Amino acid sequence: MRYEDLMKKDGFCDLHVHTNRSDAMSIWTPEKVILRAKAMGITHLALSDHNVTNPDYLEQSEHHGIDVISSAEFSANETIDGVLCEIHVIAYRINPNDPIIMDLVNRVHQNRDEYLKAMLHGLELEGIKITLEELKAHNPDSFHIGRVAIGEILIERGYAKTMREVYDRYLGKESGSPAYVPSNRFLKYPPLKEVVFTIVAAGGIPILAHVPYYGLDEIRQYKLLKRFRYCAKHRGGMETEYGDYPPHVVMRQKELAKLFWFVESTGSDFHGYEGLDLKQGSEELYRQIQNHWENFHL
Repeated sequence: MRYEDLMKKDGFCDLHVHTNRSDAMSIWTPEKVILRAKAMGITHLALSDHNVTNPDYLEQSEHHGIDVISSAEFSANETIDGVLCEIHVIAYRINPNDPIIMDLVNRVHQNRDEYLKAMLHGLELEGIKITLEELKAHNPDSFHIGRVAIGEILIERGYAKTMREVYDRYLGKESGSPAYVPSNRFLKYPPLKEVVFTIVAAGGIPILAHVPYYGLDEIRQYKLLKRFRYCAKHRGGMETEYGDYPPHVVMRQKELAKLFWFVESTGSDFHGYEGLDLKQGSEELYRQIQNHWENFHL
């Protein structure tokens, strides 16, 4: 089936998914994730690995008969009331071979060793010894080793049972965990405005990811949304039905999307760890965001 026809199919969607190209479990290759999605009746799947594109999306789509959407999850820095925050933006239906996207990928891919060493040092102070060499050997195919990769080893060694426990006990920002290290202490990402402008210039829709997870109070959330709106203009979107958001959080995100005139998006933020599967997002949400993209692209 032609790719243009796959884009028009009706069915579930998951517009925020990771593979082992970023910090997912090593068994979850792009093909394995696509096959899992197809088995769940998902017809539109955005492989949104961290700061890396998926140039094989056309071949993957035609081979598996599923709309594999070209996307990526880009990191950006934004200072809000004097606090430097790492913000994530999903690039929906970008041209992965566009020179400006390739340049952005090169800019966000930095040497992460010092950042990883700082977290591993925090764990060592808690009596847990993991070397940088062990971490890299555990993730040979990953372009973006981070907290999830460390968490996998902690689970394997019995220090935690789930990734949520990993974040609560060792690596989470919200819980004040002992080994949590702000990534922007070591990694200098491009400003939010530049990331959004690049996505738009590459034919994509910029989608603000998981707003509640940045640790911002309501006033700072408003400021972030206002700035994102200024950068994205009428082209922007935000995740409202995300991961395991409880109903009251979903409702609040929908209110914010309406307030700032953002198109809504949905995604699991699947990383392959136990307890969080792909998301069967509604056909209606997919059609809304697809129509939004087509309004600007066609």
